[in-house]
Amino acid sequence: MRHTKVLFSDEKKFNLDGPDGGAIMIWGAFSLNGTMELQVVQGRQTAAGYVEMLQRATFMTEGPRLCGNDWVFQQDNATIHSARLTKNFFQENNITLLDHPVCSPDLNPIENIWGWMAREVYTWTSVPDSGCPL
Repeated sequence: MRHTKVLFSDEKKFNLDGPDGGAIMIWGAFSLNGTMELQVVQGRQTAAGYVEMLQRATFMTEGPRLCGNDWVFQQDNATIHSARLTKNFFQENNITLLDHPVCSPDLNPIENIWGWMAREVYTWTSVPDSGCPL
């Protein structure tokens, strides 16, 4: 499989203003050809919320735009990603998933982007509130 056809994705929690200062959860995806718009994950994550977020992110048009028509989607094995509702969404939309071993974040290159973003966020002298776009 060519990695130019893979849309890599993941969520990242950013703690704001120290460990007790609240947090914001962000979902992102990228390919060799570009990135999708970051999405703020609201509240507790559920399969229904995940599918809604993918739809809000124009996932069905952005995947082919970034990776071509025979693109593959990579996500980790979080419970909401492997829920029946989520699997049905992918099947109904003919989205091919990349097999990804459990507990293997080191295999997802988006972790490098999250690391860079975290270093940038945590160097700010005034940490933004949870409404600030990253």
